[in-house]
Formats: sequence, C-alpha cells, structure tokens
Amino acid sequence: MLKYQKASLKNRRLGVLIGDLRDYLDTAWLVNQYSRKINKLSWKRYEFLGWVQNVSYKSAVIELCKIYEPEDRYERNSIWGVISSLKSKSYDKNEQDSILLFGQKYKISEPRSDKAIKGIFKKFTYRHRMSLKKLRNYRNKVGAHSEYLDPAKKLPTNKLRAFSEKLPSQKEMELLYSFAHDFCVLVFEKILKEGSLSLTFQYVHSSLENCIQILLRDKGLEPN
Repeated sequence: MLKYQKASLKNRRLGVLIGDLRDYLDTAWLVNQYSRKINKLSWKRYEFLGWVQNVSYKSAVIELCKIYEPEDRYERNSIWGVISSLKSKSYDKNEQDSILLFGQKYKISEPRSDKAIKGIFKKFTYRHRMSLKKLRNYRNKVGAHSEYLDPAKKLPTNKLRAFSEKLPSQKEMELLYSFAHDFCVLVFEKILKEGSLSLTFQYVHSSLENCIQILLRDKGLEPN
C-alpha cells in the first residue's frame, strides 16, 4: 500500500471535499424546501436565511470545481488527481469487476483494462461537460473572483453568458456529487482496500432544520 500512499492521501482529502459539498448542497436545498414559509418571517430572519442559501450555493460550486479539477502543473486532491496517482497500478479481476460495475451504475461501458477507471471518468465528464463548464464559468467570474465589467464597453457574448446563465439544476448537481462520492468509496474500499468508508453526514442539515423550525414556530407557523 505504501506504493500508492499518494493516491490514498489524495483520495482521503477528496473525501473531505465531498463531505463539505454534501453539507453545502443540503443547506441550499433545505432553505429552498422551506422557502414559502420563510418568506413570511421578519425581513431580518428572511434575509439571513437567504444569505445562508446564497453562500451555500457559491460554496457548492467551488467544491464541485475542486472535485472535478484536472491536474496541470499542480497536483490536485481531485478525481483526476487520484487517477493520475494510480496510473502505474495493475488491477486484478476483482478490482476490474468493481470498476466496471461503477461505470455501469452511470450507464458507462468500458473495456476491461487497467485504464478503465480513467475511461469511465473521461466519458462521464464529457457527458456532463456543459454543466461543468457552467460551474467553472461561475467560479471564475462570480464565485471566486469579481471581474470588472466596463459599462461603457460592449461585452463579448461569452462573457455576458458567464454572468447570466443559470447554474446546473439540483438534479444535475446531485448527480455530480453522487459520481464523486461513489468514486471515492470505490478507490478506498475496492482498489486500495483501506476498509469501509462513510461520507454521509447530517450534522449541518439537522442543526439548520431545527433552527428553521424554531424560527417558524416563533412566528406561529407550523414547519410541516
């Protein structure tokens, strides 16, 4: 296992990103779930929960970009980073079976080989390339940077689109999460054989839901 220590460390750090992503998505969806009743709260409480949702969306976008970040001159704790650290590995039959089953879950077929895991990831990211492009555009123009737009100049269409286009749907973002989660577990349990791995956390979700319900009851509203 020492031979693939770098892959193990990258995958563990990838797992932390995935756990954070789950919290951000859950927070954003939860506020949206209660949105009609939240609208009836005082403006301070309404504005606060709106701010929480906005920060969660931005954070989710940035985490997804980290998780799907390609490796260039810098090594990454991303899916690509883990795959690159496993490039010299020869997979036995059981490992290849697990990789192919992983691909089948996402309706991706790949020939049995040591490059199957890379092939599955390339096909998945190509299939979802428009969503990943939207996420990167939002991160680069809004989420992680604040690009100056000169009101006196006519902006190119591609720059305007980066600011105005919608983020991927909830269903699409959940699918990107699910693939990353299953990849991380696959590497941990089936390829590196480091035991069992759980990346499901509910602490933030349950705590925030309790807070929302307390605020609603304080206003005389039933949470359900």
